[in-house]
Amino acid sequence: MHGLLSVIEDDLADGRAPDERILKRAIKRIRKIRKDENMSLLLTSSIPLSFLLEDEGSEAALKEMRKAIERTIIMSKFRGIRSKIGLNRPTRYVMTYPIEKAAKAFEFIEGIKPVVLTAPHSSPPLQDKKITAIAREIARISGAHLLLSKVSRIFVDYNRYSSRIYPARVFLERVILEKRIKGIIDLHSSNRLEYDVEIGCFSGQTIPRSVLKTLEECLKSNGVKYTKEGRFGGDIVWFHSILPDAWGVQVEISTNARENRVVKALINFVERL
Repeated sequence: MHGLLSVIEDDLADGRAPDERILKRAIKRIRKIRKDENMSLLLTSSIPLSFLLEDEGSEAALKEMRKAIERTIIMSKFRGIRSKIGLNRPTRYVMTYPIEKAAKAFEFIEGIKPVVLTAPHSSPPLQDKKITAIAREIARISGAHLLLSKVSRIFVDYNRYSSRIYPARVFLERVILEKRIKGIIDLHSSNRLEYDVEIGCFSGQTIPRSVLKTLEECLKSNGVKYTKEGRFGGDIVWFHSILPDAWGVQVEISTNARENRVVKALINFVERL
């Protein structure tokens, strides 16, 4: 298994398309894995549930496999960087009660742009204040797709590792694949920010420099004070953005910011993509 992955990783690192025969062999082996302590935890945690549901010979399955391996490479490099600068800490994941089975858990509004806005903390209690109205306005004017949470983060926090198996996150992955989404903008709000907006992109690993530059230009031209320091971003950005297919950025908006300026800047950003 590791031999196959090494060949695929070498191809990706050199900018070559992986051999589909090798990809198919790797897919078959992954499907047979039940419990193997020698299997890479990074790889198994990177494979989305939808991959396991696809026919192993389909184009979608091959694409999911490529994404999983690319994500593994990125995560390995990122963890190495974090370790060197002393940021590694023990990680705990808490599984939440599947309230989605008993309630309408999310709302999706289809757009026309290859961009999807997400607001995982848009329902009370403990919701991100003003974020639902902001997200709806940006989507309405810019034409971006919109995914809103309809349950509180108390029950399901869609921006965490443990929520990847929930219908909303599986649905989001389907939207990204089927509608050929190029960008994910994950919206949040906070009353503890020193700036109007805080950008989270895992130190630039989830977004191309050119796209990040466009975002900064839109913020500056609308008089929005921002910072790229601070939050790295959450699991929505980390898991669903795989360059070059789709990028992702978390945008944290201060509740004290001039809302109209931020909304206009983000609308301009989506329209320029």
